[in-house]
Amino acid sequence: MMIANVSPSSMCYEDTHNTLKYANRAKNIKTTVTSRNLTCMPNPGQVVRNVLNVNFHITKYTEIIEGLKQENLELKSKIREVSGKMVGERLDDDDSTLVDQMKAEIMANYHERMQVTQTLMGCEERYNELTEQFKQKKRILKRYDSSLCLCCIELI
Repeated sequence: MMIANVSPSSMCYEDTHNTLKYANRAKNIKTTVTSRNLTCMPNPGQVVRNVLNVNFHITKYTEIIEGLKQENLELKSKIREVSGKMVGERLDDDDSTLVDQMKAEIMANYHERMQVTQTLMGCEERYNELTEQFKQKKRILKRYDSSLCLCCIELI
């Protein structure tokens, strides 16, 4: 059997014509079975060995898959155990006391930090005030020095 792809378009005339000519020649090809062709075929023993080999590999892969499925189930159960302990368990009295102590310590640290921040802001404010006062006194001193120099010049 042969399938030929042809087109009704005039643009593909040459390709269609060549395809039809080849199909006409190909229909005259006849095949016959000879003893030389039979020697290329594998013997029945070899076919059986190949089938057994494939079956062996399929069996091994099936065992590997089953082992992986079992391991997957074990890991899932371990995850459920661990997550159940972390999420679902109640804290005992010692743990809740420890948690309360930690909360109190965190709150004390927070309040202390807020006080230190407020003190720092006050210090920065005072520093800015003193810097401004220093600049003003420096300007006054500069004017005084310049007026003193003028007085000295007049005396000379």
